[in-house]
Amino acid sequence: MSGSAWTKLEQRFFAKYHGVEGGVLLKGPFWQNLAQKYPVFGKVNNGLAIVPLYGILEGKPAVKDLDLNQSLALSLTGLVWTYYGFLVVPRADLLIAVNVALLSVNGYNVYRKINYDKQMQAAQAHA
Repeated sequence: MSGSAWTKLEQRFFAKYHGVEGGVLLKGPFWQNLAQKYPVFGKVNNGLAIVPLYGILEGKPAVKDLDLNQSLALSLTGLVWTYYGFLVVPRADLLIAVNVALLSVNGYNVYRKINYDKQMQAAQAHA
């Protein structure tokens, strides 16, 4: 996927799922249900829970500074704990939400790092 196509996809995603709606920064029925079920989530979501997503919005840390192994490990951790959140009874919605964010942010960083490494290899091959 080209850079401009990816940017357009990101913009459409964030236009649909990001913005203040009912006091919750993340739009959509899942986040709204969390805010209704756990009133404190609306307060946390307006402050701290969105902080990990800020790096995606700003493109930080710089791609060259990313550690691929660390991002892969954190992505796997997010995946495992998200799965676990669905297994426990009663379902742990906040655990799921936090680990989906962990998986998303670090999964995106893995994509960024792999794409950057491919571009650097291609640039060195042409030089």
